[in-house]
Amino acid sequence: MQNAFEQVKPFLSKHTSVILSHNGMGNVGTLKQELSKHQALYFLTTTMAGFKSNQYIVQHTGDGQNVIGGCNELALKNTANITEQLKEIPHLTATNNIQQLRFEKLMINIAINPLSALHNVKNGQLRAPQYNSTIINLLTEACNIAKAQNLNITLINALTTAYKVMTLTAENFSSMNQDVAHNRSTEIMAICGYISEQGKLYNIKTPYNNDLLAKIMAKKSVV
Repeated sequence: MQNAFEQVKPFLSKHTSVILSHNGMGNVGTLKQELSKHQALYFLTTTMAGFKSNQYIVQHTGDGQNVIGGCNELALKNTANITEQLKEIPHLTATNNIQQLRFEKLMINIAINPLSALHNVKNGQLRAPQYNSTIINLLTEACNIAKAQNLNITLINALTTAYKVMTLTAENFSSMNQDVAHNRSTEIMAICGYISEQGKLYNIKTPYNNDLLAKIMAKKSVV
């Protein structure tokens, strides 16, 4: 994400609004420092699904919700305005606590993306019993990080949501699965890597996320 931002930064006007939308966490704090007080920074999280069948075509493969929220002071004041401007985006709503929603989406990413890439399976196949304990341990570690950040995310809710998404997107391959399959960079550092880094910061052990991070990094190059 940082590389992408550096490419467009020279072309941003004084009053540009920047909207981020990607899997995982990180980078918001860094980008906030690089924008002026006149440039609004938003994050848009989505549970809609798509499949990139070739270099030029992305197919819509699953419906879902879209939520946008402000990440700096100017954006927080203008969330209603940007939501109105983007009203053509399906199922778009606004929130004043995007960090909570980003972490909730992170939980889904942790449960699905790395395992589907590592084992080369569709999302729905992760509901099989052999993956249960790993998913529980991964999300338990993430919940411990959420608690340290004063976010209200419970393990049971995280598991329920993750398995619901697995069911709704059962026939889909995750974005990380496709990145690995096509030898592209992955977002593992913003997913398991984020939990690993925060674990070091808060002195919380994250062995399952550390292990999955290492395995995906060994498998393919990462962002």
